[in-house]
Amino acid sequence: MGKYYFTEGFSLEVGPQIGFLLKAEGEVDGISVDFIDEVKNIDFGLNFGVGYKMKNGLNFGVRYNLGLSNTNDMEGIDDKNQNIVFQISIGYFFLRFKWDFKGRQICLLFLWLKFNTFTV
Repeated sequence: MGKYYFTEGFSLEVGPQIGFLLKAEGEVDGISVDFIDEVKNIDFGLNFGVGYKMKNGLNFGVRYNLGLSNTNDMEGIDDKNQNIVFQISIGYFFLRFKWDFKGRQICLLFLWLKFNTFTV
């Protein structure tokens, strides 16, 4: 994921994403159903986002993920399913070091804490 700071604290983000399926469960007519065999377990997508980083380490972001892969893996069904994700995040940078290389800042992060508040 590339991040470009266009002004103090504000950034634009764009880049690829790979998703790995960990669980695929749902409820149909009150019955718990596991449908992990009907969906593919790897998904490729493209992210777009904006962020704001405060000087105290607190940061905020909004990101949109466009799924590029067809996640449908059911035999005999040709419907194409793709993931579409909207994320809002709040994070905090712990222990960061900066170097100035020809006017560009390079940050080395030792611990990054990020919470996705919801995914649609």
